[in-house]
Amino acid sequence: MYSLSLGYIHNLVFLFMARQARPQKNTLRSIPSAVVEQPFPRTDQPLLTTLLYCLFLLTLLTPLLFSEHVFFGFISVRALYFRALVLLMVGLAIWHRQFLSAPLTLLQKVWLIWLGWMIVTASTGIDPINSFLSSFLRMEGVVGYTYLGIYFAVLARVPFGKRRWQIAWLVVIAVSVLVFVSSYSTTWGWQTDRFRFVGTVGNPSYLAVYWLIILFLLGFVAVSTPTIDRRIRLGAAIIMVALLSWGIVLTGTRSAFIGFGAGCLVLLFGLVRLNRHQRRMWLFGGILALVLGISLFWLVRQGSSLGNNSALNRLSNFKASNNTATPRLINWKMALRGIAERPIVGWGQENYGYGFMHYYDANLLERDGSEWYDRTHNLLLEWAFGTGVPGLLIVLALFGVMVWNIIKAGSIPPIGRFFLLAALGAYLAFNLLNPDNLLALQLVILVMVITDVQATTTTQSARWTWPIRVGLIGVVLVLGWVWVDVWQSVRNLKKQEAAPDTPTRLSIITDTYRQATVGKYELADVVLAYALSVLPSAGSDAQKNLVYEPAAAIMTDQQQIRPGLSRVFTRSAQLNTAANHIDRAITDLRRAVELEAGKRPTTLLTLGEAYLRQRDPARADSVFKLAARVRPDWPIPRIEQALTRASQRDTSGCRAILRQLDTPSLVKYRTFIRQVYTSANDLPGYVQRIRSVPYDERQWFTKELYQDWALTAYELGRTDGSNQDDLETALVSFYLHFKVYKLFSKDDVLQMANEARRGQRPDQMQVWLDQLPKTGATGVE
Repeated sequence: MYSLSLGYIHNLVFLFMARQARPQKNTLRSIPSAVVEQPFPRTDQPLLTTLLYCLFLLTLLTPLLFSEHVFFGFISVRALYFRALVLLMVGLAIWHRQFLSAPLTLLQKVWLIWLGWMIVTASTGIDPINSFLSSFLRMEGVVGYTYLGIYFAVLARVPFGKRRWQIAWLVVIAVSVLVFVSSYSTTWGWQTDRFRFVGTVGNPSYLAVYWLIILFLLGFVAVSTPTIDRRIRLGAAIIMVALLSWGIVLTGTRSAFIGFGAGCLVLLFGLVRLNRHQRRMWLFGGILALVLGISLFWLVRQGSSLGNNSALNRLSNFKASNNTATPRLINWKMALRGIAERPIVGWGQENYGYGFMHYYDANLLERDGSEWYDRTHNLLLEWAFGTGVPGLLIVLALFGVMVWNIIKAGSIPPIGRFFLLAALGAYLAFNLLNPDNLLALQLVILVMVITDVQATTTTQSARWTWPIRVGLIGVVLVLGWVWVDVWQSVRNLKKQEAAPDTPTRLSIITDTYRQATVGKYELADVVLAYALSVLPSAGSDAQKNLVYEPAAAIMTDQQQIRPGLSRVFTRSAQLNTAANHIDRAITDLRRAVELEAGKRPTTLLTLGEAYLRQRDPARADSVFKLAARVRPDWPIPRIEQALTRASQRDTSGCRAILRQLDTPSLVKYRTFIRQVYTSANDLPGYVQRIRSVPYDERQWFTKELYQDWALTAYELGRTDGSNQDDLETALVSFYLHFKVYKLFSKDDVLQMANEARRGQRPDQMQVWLDQLPKTGATGVE
């Protein structure tokens, strides 16, 4: 279902245009350069200009468009919509005289240099196809930035006039509010666990930076729209700032507050500079705001009622799995190693997955070792990695020219300039911790257009008009072909959802893969994911082969296209393992280990598990030992070693390895550890391992571990009459840990132990567990 609120925007534009028809006072004061009439003579192509303007307004609705039921619907549908409108815009603009005859500004020249260098580095990169065409997951690459460049060129070189730009800015603001209103009360507007708000964007971080830029643009629009009554502007701005600020909080994106702080500092500097007689007041206000922010953060950290909100809790909690700073730092170090290897031309856009694999740092493993980054999560490092140091310098020059244009834009009110600078500062600060995205870039393009002043009315020689026009038509044809290719894939994948049976659905998916040029990597993942979901329920070998063989052929094709990407081989190994082709899975995994130089423990563990399924414990054990050497403090390789011992019925060896685990690891991986003891037919060893933990370390125990301890001891007692003391010890320890909640007494647990000795299962323990909070008395999960 496509979601696009066109009616609201139409009414807003209609009401504003009706207001514009009435005479106003002071309508020409302090209007930004993109809002003033352009220095060109009055155009004699009003119809063409109007058509371009209508298409421009439609592009501003991009944030409202998405699909719940289409392949990467939060990305591909939005990108297809935006690209189609851009193609129509440039198709019309090449017949517009001002578009072709206007001289190039400095900003436009820098953009062309940047795009040209991106093409050079993509051509010489490690995966040129991926660099140019990108994927469904991102829809960026050289093609994506070419669309954005064309968008910028049309808006900067075709004069729309003051009133039309005022309407456009109001549409931008209205759409940002509609994103909140239209998605807040829906299921698709939140992550599946309703933990973080994603709105119509599908990604909480992308939504946060979109609203973050809008917050500062609100100020710019308010001071640059004098035709609207000041009180109306102020009231509307306050309401929208409050709404969008709360939306940013609900996204749970901590880097948005770093960006907000950076923007506020820029704005505070501007207020202090512009109000020399009130500097103390503004400085005091800034300090007061900082103190209030820190106080609010402290209140949430202390577990006040504010902390009950999951998003606020995430914003203030940096522990354990919620710590995203440490893996980012490690990821940046990996990116710097890649930049040092190819400092001039880089690796090509969209190719960080290769560097991630090549320079993998085992310290990235935090809890389950599943982290995978296809972005550096830092805008500057991203461009340096993809386009080399020269590319980074060109990007910095681009932003430098933008800042210079804003500072020197005399037609913009001084405070309006600082609002624009604050928007850029917030965007850059945010993206020092995150990857870029289409919605944020679209807003940055609008800021670029605002100050791209066309300072001269001179025109180029008419003889250059047709060569430029022919070249642009060629670009449009190429971009149009890419658009059609993506659209066909999205359309076909939509059809496969309604397919009546597995063979038909699989046939549609595989045919889509073979016909596509763009996004084949993601399409291969779709085929693989469907095959993995179907194989377990396939009955006969013939039915399994009908699913396995097409998927295997596609994964083999991907290995030939990307022979240097380890993830292709690990994904292929998943398919072969599901189809019980363990020999093929081992071949794939060994190639992946070779590509990663044995530095990624998770791949080593998967290879070891494959050797276990092949009944080759000696090789499995050697691989697990290698994984343990790569990351000594990660407990999973040692647990896998214990499992290998268990498969050989080596109970003493199994116990010796598991005794080396610390208490937090015992608690975290309790289920896996119990599985190992069960495989070794040694549940008494499991109970003994828990009981051996010193009392001062049982603060780490969870209520679930106590229940598992007690019930296991009870079942063992029923079997052979032993472990009765273990049951009582478990229940007494359970009481001591949670007695602060006063839900039960020591006599209650002793009575339960006595009843268990007479054969009564200790089910009352479950009642107490349900009444206890998630964390223990010490606050440790």
